[in-house]
Amino acid sequence: GEIWFYSQKNKGSEFHFTLPRSEDKILIVEEHEDLQIPYQEIIENSLKNYTLTFSKNGFEAHNLILEETPAALITYHDMPLMNGIQLVSSLRKKDHSGRVLVIVLADNLTREESKLYSSMNINFILPVTATIDDISNILIDRLIVN
Repeated sequence: GEIWFYSQKNKGSEFHFTLPRSEDKILIVEEHEDLQIPYQEIIENSLKNYTLTFSKNGFEAHNLILEETPAALITYHDMPLMNGIQLVSSLRKKDHSGRVLVIVLADNLTREESKLYSSMNINFILPVTATIDDISNILIDRLIVN
């Protein structure tokens, strides 16, 4: 956001501020640039009111979430520096109401990991091999309706 003010001596001051709209942002953890392109095409064609931010790993995504809560998060479970459970846990500390749409791409989760994700109100757990169409249909359905 931005903060600015106007002030005149003996007349008073006027303060203004803007807040960024987090509901317009989608955060995707994807380190491979060639795999980012289909997401960019979806946003440009179907979700024009949303901006897209990529991070290379969970730790970088965590720092972005601390700055601004996104409308949606797409992340892998297995990532360097921070796994999906740790990332989603940090997101839910800011997003108490569970409003952020979360899609986790994971294979071979343990029963304990599945329970942890369930307790954090994950919207979808998809296989790592999920197609971009599967993911885009969820984004379009959930973000345009809400």
